Amino acid sequence: MFSPLSHIVLIATIDGEEYIVDVGFGTNCAMRPIPLKENTIMPCIATAEMRLIRDSLDECTDESQRVWIYQVRYTPRSDWISNFCFSEAEFLPRDFKLLNFYESASK
Repeated sequence: MFSPLSHIVLIATIDGEEYIVDVGFGTNCAMRPIPLKENTIMPCIATAEMRLIRDSLDECTDESQRVWIYQVRYTPRSDWISNFCFSEAEFLPRDFKLLNFYESASK
Protein backbone atom coordinates (compact mmCIF):
# COMPACT_ATOMS: atom_id res chain seq x y z
CA MET A 1 0.00 0.00 0.00
CA PHE A 2 1.73 3.22 1.11
CA SER A 3 5.24 3.72 2.41
CA PRO A 4 5.79 5.23 5.87
CA LEU A 5 5.12 8.96 6.14
CA SER A 6 7.68 10.56 3.89
CA HIS A 7 5.87 13.15 1.79
CA ILE A 8 5.00 16.70 2.81
CA VAL A 9 1.80 18.32 1.56
CA LEU A 10 1.03 21.92 2.44
CA ILE A 11 -2.57 22.88 3.17
CA ALA A 12 -3.12 26.53 2.30
CA THR A 13 -6.20 28.67 2.83
CA ILE A 14 -6.85 30.92 -0.17
CA ASP A 15 -9.87 33.25 -0.09
CA GLY A 16 -11.42 31.11 2.66
CA GLU A 17 -11.04 27.81 0.77
CA GLU A 18 -8.54 25.07 1.66
CA TYR A 19 -6.16 23.73 -0.99
CA ILE A 20 -3.23 21.36 -1.01
CA VAL A 21 -0.05 22.71 -2.55
CA ASP A 22 2.38 20.00 -3.61
CA VAL A 23 5.46 20.71 -5.66
CA GLY A 24 7.49 17.61 -4.96
CA PHE A 25 5.88 14.52 -6.45
CA GLY A 26 7.52 14.42 -9.87
CA THR A 27 5.48 14.07 -13.04
CA ASN A 28 2.37 13.01 -11.12
CA CYS A 29 2.03 16.28 -9.25
CA ALA A 30 -0.63 18.88 -9.85
CA MET A 31 0.26 22.02 -11.74
CA ARG A 32 -1.70 24.34 -9.40
CA PRO A 33 -3.27 24.32 -5.93
CA ILE A 34 -5.81 21.49 -5.54
CA PRO A 35 -9.10 22.18 -3.75
CA LEU A 36 -9.31 20.05 -0.61
CA LYS A 37 -12.59 18.55 -1.81
CA GLU A 38 -13.38 14.93 -2.42
CA ASN A 39 -13.66 13.65 -6.02
CA THR A 40 -12.87 16.96 -7.75
CA ILE A 41 -11.06 15.89 -10.93
CA MET A 42 -8.27 18.24 -12.01
CA PRO A 43 -5.88 18.21 -14.97
CA CYS A 44 -2.38 16.95 -14.33
CA ILE A 45 0.37 16.68 -16.98
CA ALA A 46 -0.59 15.91 -20.61
CA THR A 47 -3.69 13.67 -20.64
CA ALA A 48 -3.42 12.71 -16.97
CA GLU A 49 -5.97 13.73 -14.36
CA MET A 50 -5.82 13.72 -10.57
CA ARG A 51 -8.29 13.71 -7.71
CA LEU A 52 -8.46 13.47 -3.94
CA ILE A 53 -10.61 10.89 -2.21
CA ARG A 54 -11.15 10.18 1.49
CA ASP A 55 -10.96 6.59 2.65
CA SER A 56 -9.67 4.41 5.44
CA LEU A 57 -6.49 2.44 4.90
CA ASP A 58 -6.69 -1.36 4.79
CA GLU A 59 -4.04 -1.60 7.52
CA CYS A 60 -6.02 0.51 10.01
CA THR A 61 -7.98 -1.28 12.72
CA ASP A 62 -10.39 1.67 13.06
CA GLU A 63 -12.22 2.13 9.75
CA SER A 64 -13.56 5.50 10.90
CA GLN A 65 -10.03 6.95 10.59
CA ARG A 66 -10.05 8.31 7.08
CA VAL A 67 -7.21 9.99 5.22
CA TRP A 68 -6.96 11.95 2.00
CA ILE A 69 -5.63 9.85 -0.89
CA TYR A 70 -4.06 11.51 -3.95
CA GLN A 71 -4.87 9.53 -7.09
CA VAL A 72 -3.90 9.91 -10.74
CA ARG A 73 -5.07 8.32 -13.99
CA TYR A 74 -3.29 8.69 -17.30
CA THR A 75 -6.35 8.64 -19.58
CA PRO A 76 -10.04 9.17 -18.84
CA ARG A 77 -10.59 5.42 -19.33
CA SER A 78 -7.72 4.13 -17.19
CA ASP A 79 -8.01 3.08 -13.55
CA TRP A 80 -7.19 5.50 -10.74
CA ILE A 81 -3.79 4.86 -9.13
CA SER A 82 -3.22 5.87 -5.50
CA ASN A 83 0.08 7.75 -5.13
CA PHE A 84 0.21 8.90 -1.51
CA CYS A 85 -2.04 9.66 1.42
CA PHE A 86 -2.08 12.38 4.07
CA SER A 87 -4.12 13.58 7.00
CA GLU A 88 -4.96 17.10 8.09
CA ALA A 89 -2.89 16.73 11.27
CA GLU A 90 -0.42 19.57 11.75
CA PHE A 91 3.24 18.58 11.75
CA LEU A 92 5.88 20.51 13.67
CA PRO A 93 9.53 21.17 12.72
CA ARG A 94 10.73 18.28 14.90
CA ASP A 95 8.41 15.92 12.98
CA PHE A 96 10.01 16.94 9.68
CA LYS A 97 13.46 16.39 11.15
CA LEU A 98 12.60 12.76 11.86
CA LEU A 99 10.96 12.26 8.45
CA ASN A 100 14.02 13.74 6.74
CA PHE A 101 16.31 11.37 8.66
CA TYR A 102 14.21 8.37 7.57
CA GLU A 103 14.40 9.40 3.91
CA SER A 104 18.13 10.11 4.02
CA ALA A 105 19.02 6.87 5.83
CA SER A 106 16.70 4.32 4.16
CA LYS A 107 17.29 2.54 0.89
